[in-house]
Amino acid sequence: MNGFGAMFRKELTQMMRDKTTLMFALMVPVFELILFGVIDMTAKDIPTVVFDQSRTQESRRLIEQFGATGYLEVVGNAVSRAFTALPHRADIAPLGDIGRPLPTHVQRQSAIEGLVGEEMAAAVTGQKPVAQALRDAERRVNELLAEIN
Repeated sequence: MNGFGAMFRKELTQMMRDKTTLMFALMVPVFELILFGVIDMTAKDIPTVVFDQSRTQESRRLIEQFGATGYLEVVGNAVSRAFTALPHRADIAPLGDIGRPLPTHVQRQSAIEGLVGEEMAAAVTGQKPVAQALRDAERRVNELLAEIN
């Protein structure tokens, strides 16, 4: 410790003799604190495109949470060529940009989304004509809502 104390005393004496060295030793750190304290280096509202392969309620909720952070701004959905190459997928791909989950205050939200999702899947896979799937979805949702009342 004697070597450190001697070196520290020598450097302190040298800085007191040379005012320029003293100014740089004290002012540069203060200047950096002021400069970097004023500059906000937090990235906000970064435009982001999402590729949502699962297209489930959970994935939509996760994407909304990304947007709610203030750091990411979801500006669109990327749709793969493999997805649009499947039958009828090019027609429904734009729905990914406008589709939103039901509000949280709606009772039985997940049950309604499940029913509509099943009928939509049947239409997309060709198990039912689109018009029939829409009629079935409407009937099933109305039956479910009638049970609640």
